[in-house]
Amino acid sequence: MSTYFIGDVHSCAHELKALLNKIEFNRSKDSLYFTGDLIGRGPYPLETLNLIMPLCEDGIAFSVMGNHELFYLSVSEGILKDKPKAMITELLNAPNAKHIFNFLCSRPFLITSKHQHLALSHAGIYPKWDLNFAIKQASVLEECFASPLSRRLLLRNMYTDSVNSYNFDDSDLNHWRFSLNVFTRMRFCNLDLSLNYGYSSTTIEEALNLNLIPWYENIQPLKLIDNIPYLIIFGHWAALQGQCYKPNIKALDTGCLWGNKLSCYCYETQETISVPSEGHLASKSQPKFKNN
Repeated sequence: MSTYFIGDVHSCAHELKALLNKIEFNRSKDSLYFTGDLIGRGPYPLETLNLIMPLCEDGIAFSVMGNHELFYLSVSEGILKDKPKAMITELLNAPNAKHIFNFLCSRPFLITSKHQHLALSHAGIYPKWDLNFAIKQASVLEECFASPLSRRLLLRNMYTDSVNSYNFDDSDLNHWRFSLNVFTRMRFCNLDLSLNYGYSSTTIEEALNLNLIPWYENIQPLKLIDNIPYLIIFGHWAALQGQCYKPNIKALDTGCLWGNKLSCYCYETQETISVPSEGHLASKSQPKFKNN
């Protein structure tokens, strides 16, 4: 019995199938956890979801909300216009479009395991939060998304760079916006640990020269009642190429969409397994695969 954490798939169904074959995935014994961004800009969105959704519905696989799922939901709700490069039109027109919407809308923002002492989110956990507070904020967001009225309100107002820190005296909407950004958009922080939403493809070395720090640099070991440090697993940040040398932090987006590779992490063996990308956006402007 093995537990695998799989980085951002981005509709790369062929690579996902190759990875599952390579790890000899056994649905009767193994579990899969996805870091979010199951879809977005890749070639086979419907094939990808038709593979993953039944596994999730059978309790074999689990996935958190990613920023590309949020864009899809916004388009589905009529809040944003579809973009050809997003590669979600197939999903919007699919025979099971309602099923797809309900599935993606119900993705959690944070998954934790007391038994395995780990936490999974798409972009990470805010460095000023402890794990209990992060769990609370994720639960608030999930309640928000369960209500069509509050979900649409947040989706209409989520794209803002002005809400970059958590203020307890702020409005509920700004609390939602900040938490949404933490779980799905966060990469760099300013020196005061406010979020900085730019520089997504900047190398760590370049960022330090700009007085920016990766969110995970200042995070304290996350613990719950048993006082054992948790492993934080995240995706979202292809430019890291899976290279994050902080203890108890595991980056898993290794840029499959950009022509690099799709990776997974086996919890039991602590091994990272990868398969090469078929190319996709390798010729486009892509993240800088460099870290320090």
